[in-house]
Amino acid sequence: MKEAGEHGVVGGGEGGLADLALQDQQLMAECEGLEVLLVSAHRQQAQDRQDVGRSEVGQTQQRDSS
Repeated sequence: MKEAGEHGVVGGGEGGLADLALQDQQLMAECEGLEVLLVSAHRQQAQDRQDVGRSEVGQTQQRDSS
């Protein structure tokens, strides 16, 4: 028996499990890709904070020597 769901037909059918397995693989790949982007973004933010800190120290030293 099939029922109409929000995104289409819901119910058993041939290939249903294969479709779910394929969707699972695709979602896992997307998740891994997002994790890579997240790690990269965190590293970039940390680098930016270090650069700002160095810049502020340099500006303070310039003001102190003036």
